[in-house]
Amino acid sequence: MKKNLFIMILMVAMVSLYVLTGYAGDEKAKGKSKFMVVVSHTPEQCLSQLDEINAKGVDLLNKFDWGCKAGDHTGYAQIESENATAVKNMLPMDVQSSAKIVKVNKFSPAELETIHKSMKN
Repeated sequence: MKKNLFIMILMVAMVSLYVLTGYAGDEKAKGKSKFMVVVSHTPEQCLSQLDEINAKGVDLLNKFDWGCKAGDHTGYAQIESENATAVKNMLPMDVQSSAKIVKVNKFSPAELETIHKSMKN
């Protein structure tokens, strides 16, 4: 009985560590990274740019959140892909040159602690 309880507690601890360190669903394990994409346009270009992104596929359009109705003619998306070039190629040609594409990541508390320790040396 005690052995089973110990194994169960150990398993719960391992799963918790796995989730808390960010490895659950980690896209790096799948060869993908997360990118923040920011595309801006003028009010006059608004409908045209939305149409162009929609023409690339409803999946791409659905990845974007837009500030247009609030007067901020900017689209924001998080896209998972192999690299920034692949993300750029998902966008319409006339959007590609002005799009800001940044690889983003999350930090775990353990990673922050490691960074702080390395800065003290």
